[in-house]
Amino acid sequence: MINVVLDTNILHQEMKGVAKFKGLKRLIDSGEVKIFLPSITKSEFITKRSLEIEDNLDIALKKLNDTRKLTNQNGEMAENIGAHIETISAIKVKAGEVVHEEFSDWERDFNVEVIEFSPESLQSVFDDYFTGSGAFSSVKARKDFPDSFIQKTILSAKENIGQLCFVVNDGHLGECLSTESGVDVFSSIPRLIEKFFSEVILVDDKFDLLESSLRHHLESYNFDDYVCTDEGIITHDFLQEVGYGPILETDKFHFIKDFKLVSARWFDDDSISAEISFSSQEFLSYASHYFSVKEFIDNGRKLNNDSMNGEGICDVDEEFYLKLKCSILLSLPELEKDFSKIVTAVNSKNKSLSLEVEPTRIEVLGPVIPD
Repeated sequence: MINVVLDTNILHQEMKGVAKFKGLKRLIDSGEVKIFLPSITKSEFITKRSLEIEDNLDIALKKLNDTRKLTNQNGEMAENIGAHIETISAIKVKAGEVVHEEFSDWERDFNVEVIEFSPESLQSVFDDYFTGSGAFSSVKARKDFPDSFIQKTILSAKENIGQLCFVVNDGHLGECLSTESGVDVFSSIPRLIEKFFSEVILVDDKFDLLESSLRHHLESYNFDDYVCTDEGIITHDFLQEVGYGPILETDKFHFIKDFKLVSARWFDDDSISAEISFSSQEFLSYASHYFSVKEFIDNGRKLNNDSMNGEGICDVDEEFYLKLKCSILLSLPELEKDFSKIVTAVNSKNKSLSLEVEPTRIEVLGPVIPD
């Protein structure tokens, strides 16, 4: 049996019901995989998901209230809007409770075992905090406390459980635990399944055919959910002194060049997992000081400066030349490991075809300078 620990960002993907977790669920049901979850990960997920839902409902309530003000306050439209406001307000009150219930259902469905943080590890967490060691990216980096609790929980758990596979899309935390004996680190569920269970069959002419089809498909594909990254997988040496926290968030890749299909496997009967690389031009969001932003603009760079705090730190969007490595998952209902079906579906842009892309490494080559 493979013992698997999930990090918070991986858990967020699972709760979206993406296809990659169908293969994991089959392995759980067959007794080949056991899922473990640090208690801090559970708490972090429930809190973030509850706040996210409440924030979205607040936006809906504000829009409805603003709309009601534009109507006859005694009219039918205002009355109907008022009823919707009451309904949404009631939903908001119970949002946290519903998230707890849905999470409990998921725990039962996936046979998840929650592992608690050991109080004996607390001193070690603070030792790392003051020295910038372990899961802390720098001295007194408060934002890394959750990661440190997760790290210590995993290190304690492996003594009782044995060999663990940690799935995490966080560069620093993954790197930190990758040096520990008894812990194998994976950046995604497909990579975990590929190592232990997948069948490599796409070679020779089939491989070239899939590469060509995928390149054309990706150039025109609009994602239902934004492709998002954590800063840990983005290399940004040129920003090292003047910017930090770069992230990518896009619903489409632009100006794709040098596309390469690195590897491809059957993920399950209805899905193909693959690794790809390519270059593109995308906007990154990052933080920088006002004087650095001004210098960039004076040097001809085009930046969108959305806001600035009291310390002069600006939130910036800027277009860059990027080199990306990504894991992808192609899924088609009733594919039944028929390679010709997946190529036909890609080429015809079949609406039943699901394409998930997860960047695993992004190299920032430089800013796009307008002519």
